[in-house]
Amino acid sequence: MDNLDTIVFIVVYFWLFFKFAKWLEEKENQQSKSLRTNTGRKEEKTNPGFSGSKYLNSSLKGTNVELSEEQQERLRKEQRADEERREKARRLEVEIKRRKAEWLEETRKLEFLLQLSPRRFQELMWIIFRELGWEVRETPFSQDSGSDGLLTRNGTTMVLQCKRYRRDIGEPIVRDLYGTYMHFKANGAILVTTGRISESARKFAHGKNIILYDGEGLLTLIKKANITTNLIPDRFVAKNGQLLPLYEKKLQELEKEKKKIENEIKKESCPRCGVGKLQVRQGYRGLFLGCSRYPECDYTRDLSNFMYKYRRRKKKRKSRS
Repeated sequence: MDNLDTIVFIVVYFWLFFKFAKWLEEKENQQSKSLRTNTGRKEEKTNPGFSGSKYLNSSLKGTNVELSEEQQERLRKEQRADEERREKARRLEVEIKRRKAEWLEETRKLEFLLQLSPRRFQELMWIIFRELGWEVRETPFSQDSGSDGLLTRNGTTMVLQCKRYRRDIGEPIVRDLYGTYMHFKANGAILVTTGRISESARKFAHGKNIILYDGEGLLTLIKKANITTNLIPDRFVAKNGQLLPLYEKKLQELEKEKKKIENEIKKESCPRCGVGKLQVRQGYRGLFLGCSRYPECDYTRDLSNFMYKYRRRKKKRKSRS
């Protein structure tokens, strides 16, 4: 019995000894790995052309074999490419912030708001009303049952409708809005437009809890909301990592095109009323001719055929010169 106890004691002793020796060896390897990694980093700081990755890779493999010159060059290229990508992303971020500030400044102009897409204009209204203390329930862009959003505050629900129009808002639009907010069983409605609101529309809205904001009222609303750049999504000024073109350039090109068309077209009288003169106007589908007496006379003429002939003549003049 004593011999058996002695054998067990010897076996356990040697097992613990080997375990302790293995632990010491692992600890020594870890210290040497960290030492080689730190040495490589210090060398990289003092010598930019030096790559400390060879120490890191060799330590991971458990050997002291250094990388070949070709592998070191490839690693340096990858490192430079990563730094260039990070620098490009940083510059883009700075430029996006600058563009957002510029974009917000432009929203104080009606002409700029008229150049926004209907969807972008609607999203801007959501941001404004959120800043004014309303809880906004967004609606889809199409098949929205006439509502561009539902606004809730202090138990009151209002139907929002956004109209990015150059023309006047008449009574039929306000009448439809009245039916919309009755359909949603809301407490009232808010209509926001870049255009003007006719007197008949205002009379119809009186006493029906329909709040109307025309172009001037909209600019006052934007000023009151005092939106900051962090509320503007990046997609307003950039797409797929590329900055969107400034709207001012589009406006300048449009004005030049308008003047050229006006020079080409003679000042003829309106064929419907015979009193007003035909003028070049901008609609959501492009340029068209309209009567100067609008809204008394709503005569319009499409300019697509004229624009095709005009551009064709322009192309011929360039080819001759």
